[in-house]
Amino acid sequence: MNEITLIVEFAVKPGQAEAYRAASGRMRAAVDAGEPGTLRYDWWLDADGARGFNLEVFADSAALAHHMDNTAGLVGDLLAAADVVRVEVLGELDATGHAAIDTAATGYFRLLGGISR
Repeated sequence: MNEITLIVEFAVKPGQAEAYRAASGRMRAAVDAGEPGTLRYDWWLDADGARGFNLEVFADSAALAHHMDNTAGLVGDLLAAADVVRVEVLGELDATGHAAIDTAATGYFRLLGGISR
């Protein structure tokens, strides 16, 4: 299995929690409608509306690249409401995956081992 997981942390700009919620909703709708290779796409927001996390799991690097293309037109609204703090990449990317995410990634991690049930 060559799944790629992204963990994205956001700092929501003051007074922009509703705009962040709306922008993430538009992104979720786009992913749901046109990304069969996106296996998981979860958005989280703390109780204060100041910090958010996005958990994304892709079947492979090609699915990640497709996601980046599919949502490119929606990112501007999201970035108007929140700043990206970090983007952690879990999994081994091929050249396609690196081309899609290298400008945004803040860290890359390879699996040492684990348990999936």
